Amino acid sequence: MALALYRTYRPSRLSEVIGQEHVTEPLARALSRDSVHHAFLFSGPRGCGKTSTARILARSLICEQGPTPDPCGECTFCLALAPNGPGLVDVIELDAASHGGVDDTRELRERAAFVPAQARFKVYIIDEAHMVTKDGFNALLKLIEEPPDHLKFIFATTEVDKVIPTIRSRTFNYAFRLVSSRQLQENLAQICRSEGVPFEPGALSLIARASGGSVRDAQSIMGQLIAGAGASGLEQAAVGDQLGVTDDALLDQVVEAIAEQDGAALFAAVNVVSESGHDVRRFVTDLLHQVRDLILISHAHEAANSDVLDVSPDRREVLATQAGQFGVAELTRISQVVNQGLTQIKGSTSPRLQLEILAARLLLSPSGQDPETLLARLETVERKLSAVSSGALPTPTAPGPARSAPAQASEGRAGKPTAGEAPPPARGDEGLAPVPPPDSVRSSSPETPAPTTPPPTAARPAPPPAPGGNKPPRPPKLASMGSQQPPAPPPPASYSQPDPRLGEQSPAPQADDRAQEQQREANTPQDTSDPASAGRQESSPPDADAASSSQLPPETGGAGSGDAEELQRLIAIWPDVIAKVRANSRVAAAAWESSLPHALADGALTIRVASPGQAVSIRSSRRDLAMHTLLIQEFGIAVEVNAVAVDEVNRPEDTPSHDDPDLGDGGLSGVDLAMRELGATKIGEFDGG
Repeated sequence: MALALYRTYRPSRLSEVIGQEHVTEPLARALSRDSVHHAFLFSGPRGCGKTSTARILARSLICEQGPTPDPCGECTFCLALAPNGPGLVDVIELDAASHGGVDDTRELRERAAFVPAQARFKVYIIDEAHMVTKDGFNALLKLIEEPPDHLKFIFATTEVDKVIPTIRSRTFNYAFRLVSSRQLQENLAQICRSEGVPFEPGALSLIARASGGSVRDAQSIMGQLIAGAGASGLEQAAVGDQLGVTDDALLDQVVEAIAEQDGAALFAAVNVVSESGHDVRRFVTDLLHQVRDLILISHAHEAANSDVLDVSPDRREVLATQAGQFGVAELTRISQVVNQGLTQIKGSTSPRLQLEILAARLLLSPSGQDPETLLARLETVERKLSAVSSGALPTPTAPGPARSAPAQASEGRAGKPTAGEAPPPARGDEGLAPVPPPDSVRSSSPETPAPTTPPPTAARPAPPPAPGGNKPPRPPKLASMGSQQPPAPPPPASYSQPDPRLGEQSPAPQADDRAQEQQREANTPQDTSDPASAGRQESSPPDADAASSSQLPPETGGAGSGDAEELQRLIAIWPDVIAKVRANSRVAAAAWESSLPHALADGALTIRVASPGQAVSIRSSRRDLAMHTLLIQEFGIAVEVNAVAVDEVNRPEDTPSHDDPDLGDGGLSGVDLAMRELGATKIGEFDGG
């Protein structure tokens, strides 16, 4: 019968103990100088080499050439204390779980007084030392403090805090650690070569991860897998199935669904986990491990190589691509949500229900006012905007504002130019001076007379700015968030916009026209106390303002033409906006029922609702902020949102009538008015006292 791998490949020298150099190297130097203490305390997790190191230390002390860090392996004592040797009478191994009482300690103390039968020292190796009772330790205290020269004690424990302080203070303490995954994989690969078993590197990675850093656990797991492996040896897929490790493809599906906020894909993965019999806790643990890898890549970038992540180079590239879909704050929030879900799944009577709740929480947008949550929301918006600007995502589209019949007719004519007509200017070039058509085109239609006056659709040049008003024209406050093109500059003063019905350029306005425009501008009262309003008045010509204001609905008031057009666009797409709100929350959709954009000015959108109570409810529940975020994320519109009731919008100004008898010098007010109208009684004042 073959021995277990952890027994077959147990180390026989200090140099063969893997992952514990901080313990083996000091012990080797002490053995070389023959300055070995009489009592040691080895502590650390299970399977990391405590008992093996204790046996090697005893062997190094008793070797005929010892004390030495490298036993000869040929003398009687080395052969007896070999990893699979018969043992030696002078090296006593005790299990404190069955020998931890006071009586066992007294018996040990009586036997320790006798000299060794064969070797130079008598060595006691007490495993699981934390199981020794307090009285048992107290019975050993004097012997450990002042032992005879031939006596050595080595205690090994996984719970060093349960060893009483009086024992710890009389021993040399060495803390063992868990072994890294990379070292475990190297050790397992060496064993596979010695056994002649073919393997895939990914299979060894899964075994190392399943062992949790314990060498004995890793070798035991691999022994089980080798025993049931076929001619192809250890394959990653077969090892993953036997160990219950989540497939990388399933984890990738979950991460992609979280990045794209795809609820259908995420819950489909949850259904696969439940229906295939996966351990829910193991699945969530593997998901948390993958999120940890993404966080390392986001922070360390190239420094988080495949060795640090304990993955193959190809897998590292996949993780790097996934990390680029998140921000650091988003990944931190996701890790917190997954970690909380893992805590709730432990001990739960319905793991699938807890997993579905975890999936729902992962799909929720971050809420709250703490800095981490706000940063996560900002990263989400920035990622979507950058994706739109780079072309990775389509720009949000919506129906444009309603256009007048003359404009549509003009567009129809411009779409089919006839002989003698110049083609319309290219998009984005509206602000440039038109190029006159060639003479051949002009001569081909001599019957077309030149207009004596500019057509109504021709834009007039901007008037010169008022003295002291040297500010540049303000850009439109409302624009598509995904647009990268700056607004077109106004045409030069010496040119005018072309008439789409003609092939020639319309004549420029004469000097008397400019004088009349300047005169109208001078007669218009302006409030110079507000620099912003002054800038707006300077940036738009009077004729353009008059033309645009004639097309605005009554609610726009004095808003600019850009705001008016954007308001018409909002009114046109408002059903789509409410549909998006309803898709996110039916309660929120009920709050915005019967609402409609009312006014837009200075980047602030006023939305008209049915009642004052509805407006108060929207403001108190912060649904106006949610609407602000929705307009940015889904429609690329950045405006402040204010909800106003219909009564507040249409409330007439409280102006008293000219024939009100209570007005004027003889009118009633204050106490007299209350006495006449309400029948109040005037009470005299009392002097203080």
